[in-house]
Amino acid sequence: MVARPHRPTIYGWPSSPYTEKVVRYARFHRLPHQLIAPTAWQLRRKITEAVGRPIMPTLEISRGRWIQDSSEIIDYFAAQLPHDVAFPSSPPQRLVSALFEYYGDEWMPILIMHTRWNTPENRAFAEAEFAATGMPWMPSALARRVLRPISDKMASYREVLGITQESVPGVERRIDALLRMLNAHFEATPFLLGDTPCTGDFALCGPLYAHIYRDPGSRHRFDGHEHVKRWMERLAVPPSSPGRFLEDGAVPPTLEPLLASIFAEQWPFANEVVDAVARFTSRSPGTPLPRGLGWAPCTLGGVETRRKIATESQWKIQRVLEVYQQPWVCESTQVESLLERVNGAALTNLRVDHPVVRRRGKAHFLHQTKRAEPAPPSPSSSAED
Repeated sequence: MVARPHRPTIYGWPSSPYTEKVVRYARFHRLPHQLIAPTAWQLRRKITEAVGRPIMPTLEISRGRWIQDSSEIIDYFAAQLPHDVAFPSSPPQRLVSALFEYYGDEWMPILIMHTRWNTPENRAFAEAEFAATGMPWMPSALARRVLRPISDKMASYREVLGITQESVPGVERRIDALLRMLNAHFEATPFLLGDTPCTGDFALCGPLYAHIYRDPGSRHRFDGHEHVKRWMERLAVPPSSPGRFLEDGAVPPTLEPLLASIFAEQWPFANEVVDAVARFTSRSPGTPLPRGLGWAPCTLGGVETRRKIATESQWKIQRVLEVYQQPWVCESTQVESLLERVNGAALTNLRVDHPVVRRRGKAHFLHQTKRAEPAPPSPSSSAED
């Protein structure tokens, strides 16, 4: 009997925003894969042994070869596509896609952790789903009790992310503003940057759909935002014919208010993360980076709060900088003009002298300060992230 070839396997639950991000990417682009919702036992044994901790999504490429982070999983899938399908080739569009991926991965968790764990109906829905997925062989009530530590741990991240009783009004304003700005944009443009999605589309859709829309106690927030709902529907179905990014590297003006809000709130905190890593590595060269480095101030919907500094966040920041700091991007007059209009100085002024890398799901100090820069893209392709 001939063994069937191993298809890349995504392990993740429906309630996971990052799982939703990578599954939609693979399905939209018709990339071979299978999806498995792991049991609690598989998370504890199989996945922890493979990547160091029980986390989702994880991708098993082949027996013994794994990828853990959602961005790295998408990089793997994107490498199987033509460059002009995987990434926009124009400087401003390539940068905007990276900015939205960073926003979806690192800032939107604030919004979705509030809607899920501060809404009793959503918390009950999530706990029931955790039980049905994690321990399908056990009676639901008992499984919920056994898995209660998982939901308690998830709920505890609210304070880590800056969600407090005082900051909740700001978080609520940010959710409403985000949906309003996205709805105005998708009324005119099918995806963020044209008739085909960029990575940023999937990074935004993952948390919006998997948490706010799927959870019954927050779905009403999409009332009156029909264009956002249609965008999520488009991202769920492979297209009958390929689309294109907008001509001449255009970034729709309807995205500029949202980009301006991202630079106003997220990027000052990004500077805090980079500064904290630099201080630690300067004081303790060669010492392993801890997962957290204290707290830093941040603003949510106009309300000042504080958020814990996660060292792994710098790796996500570096992904944006690696796009921006390539000469074909940062020397583009289109990019310069766009960043001026959206007050993007927090990006243009940021430098990372102490880069980090990820190994087995953790951030580590990289003992070098310079990296080789990829060549600029040809007119028909783009450099890979």
